Amino acid sequence: MKKLLLFAMMVFYHFGFSQVSINDTGAVPNAHAMLDVDVSTNDKGVLIPRLTTAQRTAIVSLSASEAGLTVYDETTKSFWYWDGTQWAEINSSTNNDAWKTGGNAGTVSGTNFIGTTDAQDFDIRANNILHARITQKGQIEIFNTGESVFIGLGAGQNDDLSSNRNVFVGFKAGENTITGDSNVAVGFMALIKNTTGKRNTAIGISALHDNDTGNFNTATGSASLFSNSSGNYNAAFGNDALFNNTASHNTAIGYSTLSTNTTGANNTAVGSQALRKNETGSRNTAVGNGAMFSNVTGADNAALGGGALHENQGGTFNTAVGVISLYKNIGGKNNSAFGYGALHENQSGNFNTALGTNALYNNTGSYNTAAGVSALYHNVSGENNTATGYSALNQNIDGKSNTAIGVSALNQNTSGDYNTAIGHGALHSNTANYNTALGYTALYQNTTGTNNTSSGLHSLYNNSAGSDNTAYGFQALYNNMRGNKNTAVGSHTFFNGTSFTNSTALGYDVTITADNQVRIGNSVVNDIGGYANWTNLSDARFKTDIQENVPGLDFVLKLRPVTYHLDMDAIAKFNKTPDSLRLIDAERQKAAILQSGFLAQEVEQAAASLGLDFSGVKKPKNENDYYGLRYAEFVVPLVKAMQEQQKIIEEQKQEIKAMQQQNQAILKRLEALENK
Repeated sequence: MKKLLLFAMMVFYHFGFSQVSINDTGAVPNAHAMLDVDVSTNDKGVLIPRLTTAQRTAIVSLSASEAGLTVYDETTKSFWYWDGTQWAEINSSTNNDAWKTGGNAGTVSGTNFIGTTDAQDFDIRANNILHARITQKGQIEIFNTGESVFIGLGAGQNDDLSSNRNVFVGFKAGENTITGDSNVAVGFMALIKNTTGKRNTAIGISALHDNDTGNFNTATGSASLFSNSSGNYNAAFGNDALFNNTASHNTAIGYSTLSTNTTGANNTAVGSQALRKNETGSRNTAVGNGAMFSNVTGADNAALGGGALHENQGGTFNTAVGVISLYKNIGGKNNSAFGYGALHENQSGNFNTALGTNALYNNTGSYNTAAGVSALYHNVSGENNTATGYSALNQNIDGKSNTAIGVSALNQNTSGDYNTAIGHGALHSNTANYNTALGYTALYQNTTGTNNTSSGLHSLYNNSAGSDNTAYGFQALYNNMRGNKNTAVGSHTFFNGTSFTNSTALGYDVTITADNQVRIGNSVVNDIGGYANWTNLSDARFKTDIQENVPGLDFVLKLRPVTYHLDMDAIAKFNKTPDSLRLIDAERQKAAILQSGFLAQEVEQAAASLGLDFSGVKKPKNENDYYGLRYAEFVVPLVKAMQEQQKIIEEQKQEIKAMQQQNQAILKRLEALENK
């Protein structure tokens, strides 16, 4: 064998430029081989030089002319060849980890990879042009694309590779972009139709799909800003957000927000399906799921809260803050709603303001203002109402020009007009017109009474049907129910009496006992006066059936003047005045005063005995009324008595004169007789 090898080498040396065959059969070399080695036993191989890595890399002065020099590296257990500039590994004899262009599988290490195992960057080339590099620090660098990055089938394939700085990731993302720069498209067909548009960002399947020349748009979400072609400065975040948009300066955040918008501009929608149906409306702001969902042409609206202004279509200049506030508004304008469900039912009402949960659950009414939970809750068509406070004007339906300030003020009013209630529960049950109540539960029970004015806590509290009453003071006219044309001024004054008419009480705890009364001061008042005398109506033009039948001396002579002290306890008991309202010290002082006068019952009897219906006696008009005397009325019978006395005096003077004349005659006759 050694001789054969020696012979072969000699032959190779001798015929250095001929084909060589090494075998033990004498066969000629293969026509396509310079060296043909064949062993008939098929159990032999060819051993090439075996070196360590250190020995291999120690070979010096290698050049391009030695390309193809091959050795077996015992350190890496793989074949290496000189490619003309550097050593290149062919394969590993033990782990088979070398990367194959035809596919890879079954590696010993369990991981297929392509890359370097030393501190060298990994380059990727096409047509021997460097396009990508993975650095030893893990960076992925892109080259020769005009500072752009394209990842995906057809992504950025028409880019002119100038300094466009585009990033396109996804199937055909930015496919038609030519000169557009600074665009980012991530997703299937994102920014696919863009040609010259600049500074757009599209993230999601078909995001900014139709954009051609639009600039400064941001779309994040499947089909967001899908139809935008030339609109600028739009921002869409969410699937289908601003899907049909062609305008500018819109912002949509959430699923299907502003998805049907076409030419509407300067809109902001945040929340799933916010401004969902908007087409041409502009300058709207909707924040919350379904906020301004149905808006089509409405402009200059602001909605904050889920479902706020949900049904609005053409209404303008509305502001809704709160979940489902102004929910059903369709064409209403210039409305402001703040709070859950505020102005929920409003459809076409205008210039309404609602502040508070369910305030102004309005329909068509206009110019209403409601501040407070459930204030003006049931209002339908009532206008020019103002309600401030929890449940104020809660039941109002079509009442107009009412003002309610306070918890439950005018709560039950449905159709009453021109009422004013200020205070907790003021005019709570009212359904009538032209009432004014000021104070806690003032006119609380009023239902059909009209033209009442009540000022003070609990004033006119029980009034239900009484009209034209005026009460000023704590619990003034408290128990009046059906009485009309009464006036009470003072704390707890005119407290009793349910149906008196045309009576007036002035002062603290003044009691009225009948119709057509005027009471000034309570039982302890001991001085009423001023700087002028009281004047009664006494015009002859207003008097009929005038007769001179007033008794004089006969009546006066029947009167019994007396002195007395007032029993203040009896008065309080009769008037049912509770001890809490009595002025005990003042009552003691009043009781100590020695007073003079008549007893009304005796005066009544004296007048009756003469057939006189004396107006100086105030007779009780009911079981709760008491006797009284009008001392000014006594002037008339006293004058009559003086006239009668004067007549008597004149008659007596005539009688005396006649008697004097008779006496003179008698004296003359006596004198004559004496002279005889």
